[in-house]
Amino acid sequence: MSSENNDNMGFGFFWTIVLGLCLFAVIMAILMGLFGNHDYDRNPISRQFDPTDPSLPYPYNPTDPTEGGRFPSPQNPSLPITPLPPGQGGGTIYPIDPGDIIFDPGDSLITIVGNRINVLLEKENENTGKAFMSEFKRLYPQDDYAFIYFDTLSYRMQLKIPENKRQFLKDNLNAQMPEFDFLLFDEEVFGLSYNPSDPDFSSKSKSWYFDAINVPKAWNTTKGDSTIIVAVVDNGFDLNHPEFKGKIVKPMNIPERNTHIYPIIENDGTDHGTHVAATAIGGIDNGTGVSGIAPLCKFMPVQVATSDGTMLSTSIIDGILYAIYNGASVINVSLGPYVPDWFRALPVASQQSYISHQDQRLSKVWERIYEIADKHGCTIVVAAGNENVLSGFASKARNDRVIVVSAIDQNRNKADFSNYGDFPGWPTNYSTVSAPGVNIYNAINRNRYATMQGTSMASPVVAGSVALIKSINPKLNTKDIIQILKQSGLKLSDPVGPMIQLDKAITLAKQWKSNN
Repeated sequence: MSSENNDNMGFGFFWTIVLGLCLFAVIMAILMGLFGNHDYDRNPISRQFDPTDPSLPYPYNPTDPTEGGRFPSPQNPSLPITPLPPGQGGGTIYPIDPGDIIFDPGDSLITIVGNRINVLLEKENENTGKAFMSEFKRLYPQDDYAFIYFDTLSYRMQLKIPENKRQFLKDNLNAQMPEFDFLLFDEEVFGLSYNPSDPDFSSKSKSWYFDAINVPKAWNTTKGDSTIIVAVVDNGFDLNHPEFKGKIVKPMNIPERNTHIYPIIENDGTDHGTHVAATAIGGIDNGTGVSGIAPLCKFMPVQVATSDGTMLSTSIIDGILYAIYNGASVINVSLGPYVPDWFRALPVASQQSYISHQDQRLSKVWERIYEIADKHGCTIVVAAGNENVLSGFASKARNDRVIVVSAIDQNRNKADFSNYGDFPGWPTNYSTVSAPGVNIYNAINRNRYATMQGTSMASPVVAGSVALIKSINPKLNTKDIIQILKQSGLKLSDPVGPMIQLDKAITLAKQWKSNN
């Protein structure tokens, strides 16, 4: 064969390859046009969400003051969710307009944000959230229904809705979307569950509460184990305090979605989180102040207040879920809802009747959260509250999977402010145990110490005690621990749970065989 023929064949083969590549590129361009993501790549950092983009799957009104300007953009189901720090998933919690805060018309015990509703969605697979959002927007395509929050860590969502449609959605949405397993509940506004300390209390013994529950005897067995992490979900913390040196793990600021933790200074609860945390896990043998109940355990600070002190149920619930999913063994929550004066004036029987006839939707949400905690080997401890009413007014206190703590004074009496609820024969116990909550001396901000009081202080005494119990027997579940604390505790004449006796609880925990 001549060289000329060889050249012609090579030339023809070259152009055949070129034409083939061009045809492949055209076909791929057509396919990308049909099925590709026209507007956004999959990296949420590389391209910003434009809420005015007409190609979004539902309309967005940039002139609406509740959706534009000062608020972040609503989440778009077709886009990647803005992440938390690496590995955490995330979203952005909307700030609230004080004018949107109302008493729930159907339950005047609860203060809520009227134009929001929360979704607790059971995650089936990686597409459950997107499918839920898409189906909801098919049912409610109007501008005033928008997803404003989706956290891939807790798989929770929040909707902005017309205030007058809130109850309708709560009553009907589950039936309208039967293919999804979800709960709906209101965005509750929380306050701090403590009373400011009287200055005269500072002259009393600063360590009386350690002796009252026999902490020094318990320390002969254990001061805690560094593998046990106590998460404190609270307003804010001064992490520079010497009581926290070398103890901090996995801190999280829930409203800001970062690890920047700071003490709140713009409301009456300035020192709340710092004092609560130090009471549970403050350091020992550091030459300053007193220690916590579980001084050798680790501390996970979870801040749930914005810089002005505002705390919402979204932040608190997501803070609890964050702690559960990040390895907390114990979680302390010394926060509670506001209680109206008229409820405080009711007789006990009337309070119980009112509670039993409340909408139980929020109780079911807390029940689900406690179930998740149980699955992850985590025990949640909550303050009973300081309004001298039944603790059950708070939906988080109506479950046997959580430890509800009332406060007692130096004379082993119920503190005059403490909520209660341990009555023989009642089907529900609203006070699991009690612990010292008056004149509790421990750390506050700026390397100082002070005396504070409230069930907010009694709760971390118990949380620290649970951490010591788990240090001895980490396989114990919450049901076991409740039985141990009750069986070893000191029964009081007031309608509060037994006052914990930590040395006896530790001894019982060492030999306890779980039924599970």
